[in-house]
Amino acid sequence: MFKNLMIRSKSLKTLDLSWNNFSDIGKILGQGINHTTRLEHLDLSNNPLTNEDIVDILSGIVNPTSLRSLGLTHVFVDEQVEKAISKVQARVPNFSVKVAIYTGLKSDPDIDKKTLYLNRIHFLGVTKPKKKSQKFDIGHVLLQMKIDGNLEPMKLSLFISTFENLKVKGIIMELLVDLANQFKNADTNINVALMLDKYLDLYPNTTL
Repeated sequence: MFKNLMIRSKSLKTLDLSWNNFSDIGKILGQGINHTTRLEHLDLSNNPLTNEDIVDILSGIVNPTSLRSLGLTHVFVDEQVEKAISKVQARVPNFSVKVAIYTGLKSDPDIDKKTLYLNRIHFLGVTKPKKKSQKFDIGHVLLQMKIDGNLEPMKLSLFISTFENLKVKGIIMELLVDLANQFKNADTNINVALMLDKYLDLYPNTTL
């Protein structure tokens, strides 16, 4: 559908596909971008795209192209994708890719990483899962810790084990480690009370 829309539309200049829980669409979008003659701005922010998806999409951007910008805010990338971004920007000088952060690589010092990681964890744990049994809300965990009187600064190892005991794993666990590093005190303990305050600023309706 998206491929045909991008190819056949004579008036579509901006396509916002953000926050749609899309995945495994890289090849389809890459083919559509390769043939589009009108589309200028494509936003894929806040979708659980794989690195392969992003590489396939970027491979469809060749010169000449009508596309001027690709939004990938809150879509995490690795070194493979960073290289693909560099290549497409080299072959299409007037094209820009908007990425919030490179996980484990380069980061923009102006970005609020605390907000970035909390939003990403909320998206993967609360927004993305369809079944209630699959949902995970870090806010609930932090609120329960507050009720139990366990919001004192803690070692990273204790923070991690708390979530391991809740069977949290995969990308969410990796993000929790990155998140914890953003809330380290001078003594390297994790300020979980500040983490909860920040989360409730973002999601004030969170309750147990």
